[in-house]
Amino acid sequence: MAKKQKTLGPRVTVEAADWYKTAFGSHNAGAEYILAAVPILYTRTVKDAKARFTPSERSLIIDVANGMMRNPGMAGQHIVASCTDSMHLDATDEKWQVDRVFMTQKLNALTLFERACIEIWACAFWEQHDQPDALSLETYIA
Repeated sequence: MAKKQKTLGPRVTVEAADWYKTAFGSHNAGAEYILAAVPILYTRTVKDAKARFTPSERSLIIDVANGMMRNPGMAGQHIVASCTDSMHLDATDEKWQVDRVFMTQKLNALTLFERACIEIWACAFWEQHDQPDALSLETYIA
């Protein structure tokens, strides 16, 4: 049975459009592939990356992501700085009972793609937070 499909019309940079055409033969083929593949890659990556962190460490990441701006050009480059600054300046390591040094090592050990996925995951908690069916922090970090 064929999956239902929805047409999207996202805007991309000229550089991204050129890359899609070069890598996939056409803009549309590239965009369709990436738009379909990323949710699958994201889900697998977040599952693996989250497993490296304790529930308290995941809570700290989500806490820090409240209000974090997502920028495709900086994907994966916010989470380490945001968490380390927050632990140093706001004592979120004490708030969540997290070892600052060990937490920083874990974050630095993530690949850029893993960091980008963790940023999306953490920000998504706040995106859904005001929805009637929003998950609690405890459920979300699990």
